[in-house]
Amino acid sequence: MKKLLVISILLAIAPLSFAATHNLDGRTLTVDELWAISAPGEKVAVTPEGWARIKASYKAPIDAATDGRDIYGLTVNYGALKDQKVAGASVEAEPNRSASIKFNERQMRIQAAGLEPYFDDRISKMAMVIRLNQMAAGYTGMSEAAANAFQEYINNDVCPLIPSRGSEGANDLSMATHIGLALMGEWDVSYQGKRVPAAQVRKQLKLQPYHPFGMDGISILSNSNVAEAQSIAAVKKAEHYLALSPVVIASSLEALNGNVSPFLWHTVETKGWPQGHEAAEAVLANLKGSYLWKKDAKRYLQDPLSFRSAGYILAAAMEELNQTKSLLNTAINHTTDNPIVNTEAKNDRWYSNAEVLDEMRAGKPTVYVNSCSNFDNTQLALQMESLTKALGQVMHISAWRTTQLVDDHRTGLRHTSLLKKTRAATDLPTSF
Repeated sequence: MKKLLVISILLAIAPLSFAATHNLDGRTLTVDELWAISAPGEKVAVTPEGWARIKASYKAPIDAATDGRDIYGLTVNYGALKDQKVAGASVEAEPNRSASIKFNERQMRIQAAGLEPYFDDRISKMAMVIRLNQMAAGYTGMSEAAANAFQEYINNDVCPLIPSRGSEGANDLSMATHIGLALMGEWDVSYQGKRVPAAQVRKQLKLQPYHPFGMDGISILSNSNVAEAQSIAAVKKAEHYLALSPVVIASSLEALNGNVSPFLWHTVETKGWPQGHEAAEAVLANLKGSYLWKKDAKRYLQDPLSFRSAGYILAAAMEELNQTKSLLNTAINHTTDNPIVNTEAKNDRWYSNAEVLDEMRAGKPTVYVNSCSNFDNTQLALQMESLTKALGQVMHISAWRTTQLVDDHRTGLRHTSLLKKTRAATDLPTSF
């Protein structure tokens, strides 16, 4: 009885032992690690190098403003209102500091609009982790207080409710802004499986009040972190689907009494396309011990195209998946901010000594604060579209194989009248 009790206790606490703390340095975060972090209980810690970049990044726009420069989102307003002053040159001194906080908080309240349904907790948590990692990359200009606020929510699984509909334009401003509003304690969060006011959770966890200051405001609301989190969730689903595809292909070959020849190494080698061998070997691995490796005089010399080309179509989707993950790996370690901060810029370009660059520098020759269009995600959108098209081809060819398996003349299997009627209704050519 005692042994059973001990085993029961160990089983009860076992899931807790799998939780881990992941280091964020702004350089090495991957899609796979980010997905793991998004699970409940997973925590993050910024590395010493990451904290050093956060501090240097925060200081750059403050120094630039002190030098008399207008800094978008710091000393002047956004968009069409960019000619309006927000704070004076000495941003950290009063009354400028209070003016900056008031401006940032007002922008959160203005931008936070959207419609249900809300994104699930994993997308919300990933969006926050991405932002914190990009702070550690040194590109955002955000404060240490902001980094701590994000880290507290991440490590306590406090997930701001983010509407999935209602954003307009080239960025997802209204989505990301709900994170900022929740950090301020003025919105709702998902906590321990319930919708709870952020202020209540902050009080329960004894978190210090957070007031966005300086570049915090524009850097919280003007980024593509939510869209990147959405993309990663979609990629992980695609990855799961493609991992199952070799099993489906192998099963359909067995049902057909098909040929393994299109998947053999020496066959695939003559094509030479990316992921060809990986896809083919994954299919063959599911045919170990299969009767298909034995001679059969009744087996057709050549299978329908939907069987012969299954490996190449799967390979195409696998390659698009790899390309998408690679691009996302780059995105989450860089930034979609405007303006950007770079404290480790190259100073050996042919144009490095041009007068105009002096206007962009913030003190040191390698520190820059300047405008850009980093929120443009055309390349990622096109890559996601390519992955979607490739997945469509995988599903399309799978449907064609299904119609062939309805033909008991090919398989020797008995089918219901409903399946036969379905096959007749499609009127598909048998060669596919």
